[in-house]
Amino acid sequence: MTPRTFERRVLEAVRANRLWSPGATVMLGVSGGADSMALLHCVHNLAARRDTRWRPHVAHLNHGLRGPAGDADAEFVGRAATHRRLPFVTERVDVREFAAAHDLTIEEAARACRYAFLARAAASADAAVVAVAHHADDQAETILHHILRGSGLRGLAGMPAIRPLDATGTLRLARPLLYFRRVMLGDYLRAVDVAWCADAANIDEAHTRNRIRHRLLPMIEQQINPRVVDALLRMGEQARASSELIESMAASLLTGPRVRCRDDVDGARLLLVPATDLAASPRIVQGQAVRQALRKLGVGLGEIGYERIAAVLTMLAAGRGGRRIQLPGGAWVTRRGKNVVFGARAALDRDFE
Repeated sequence: MTPRTFERRVLEAVRANRLWSPGATVMLGVSGGADSMALLHCVHNLAARRDTRWRPHVAHLNHGLRGPAGDADAEFVGRAATHRRLPFVTERVDVREFAAAHDLTIEEAARACRYAFLARAAASADAAVVAVAHHADDQAETILHHILRGSGLRGLAGMPAIRPLDATGTLRLARPLLYFRRVMLGDYLRAVDVAWCADAANIDEAHTRNRIRHRLLPMIEQQINPRVVDALLRMGEQARASSELIESMAASLLTGPRVRCRDDVDGARLLLVPATDLAASPRIVQGQAVRQALRKLGVGLGEIGYERIAAVLTMLAAGRGGRRIQLPGGAWVTRRGKNVVFGARAALDRDFE
């Protein structure tokens, strides 16, 4: 594939998935690695077209994990942005300190810090979209990881091409390279003679993702299915279509005049949903409706696993009231008369992906 063909296909992906519009300000998350440098160079070239008129900005977060090497990456990305005359913003954070303070793994803390920084950078540039360089191999690794963790349909769908990045949905996270293989990005960079940084963390097999990338997937390709990445991507697309249908069906259960939201006498926020409507739906739709109802009350779902949702569905199937299912963070579900009642005393932090 020639560089021009690669760039044309990226432009087609942006348009087909409605990632952003002509004239948009786009904040590019750039680590300095091969994937993000391909994103930077490609979007910069496409922005010069008369039919795009994009305004790219570059953001780089130094996670404070790699000492001088991390500082060198920040300088490298800054030079790349300056060379292309693009606005550049960078910050340095202490991910280990953040992880300890919030009881997170290093990987979870790095992700949370990174997305929070990108949201701040986008706000400072008045950008409505942040673009990152996740590609098809990342998608396959994510889906396989979710399979091994026992995720539901939403997890099996992998990463969406675009999703909200803030609570209001006004800022979006876009993945324009999600349909391109890693080898395509490397070929593109070599063809246009663009350098990148090598991050030793990407080969450290202390991280689960790296063991999947460097051991598990190659073993499956060599011994079981040489086209396993394509198979995982197909499954992800099918899971996404199924998940979207189920979410739509669940959302219909939480709308209409018989669904009510009010404050309880003790200050809790309540959502009342007709029990007969929930009970008449397939169990998988019921589970999604429970999750959506909790989200409507501002409840984060990070600590509410399959077992808690299953307990709510068992109560619903019993067809009688009285029992209250306690959920993390002061949320709860019970049945009162003809309604299933969802309650929450305080909004929890939204879970991050």
